[in-house]
Amino acid sequence: MARRGLDAEEAFDLLRRTSQQLNVKLVHLAGTLAARHVELDGDGVGEPDPV
Repeated sequence: MARRGLDAEEAFDLLRRTSQQLNVKLVHLAGTLAARHVELDGDGVGEPDPV
């Protein structure tokens, strides 16, 4: 939510759509994002936003 400036409903919709596009259960996608948030956020130097 913070990364994209989304409210809860918008963030859930993005998570749901991404889950469907990747054919990954939403709970697994959410778990991966939560567990790897530091890795996904990067240090801000030369790394594109992966989501």
